[in-house]
Amino acid sequence: MGLPRKWDPILPSKPEPKGKGRGRTWHRFKEQLRHARGIYACEQCKAVVDYLEAHHIVGVHDDPSREFDARNVRFLCRDCHTTAHNGSKTGVVSR
Repeated sequence: MGLPRKWDPILPSKPEPKGKGRGRTWHRFKEQLRHARGIYACEQCKAVVDYLEAHHIVGVHDDPSREFDARNVRFLCRDCHTTAHNGSKTGVVSR
């Protein structure tokens, strides 16, 4: 499912201070993206769950410039997200 043509995420005008976890801008970005795509189920296993985790296909540590790239984000349930990071051959693209 693609993004609406005019969808434009709110990106930070200056870097947020680094601390524990990601900043407000990231949380706002991922929620806007999820709603713009109409995602309410895991994009891997299609399970409908209360909470979906945002997964960077290309990790931010590998390419920080893609942190706010909507094409680099998938929404996964906790199990599929864990599988993605553990590198299981049955899971989604791993790091």
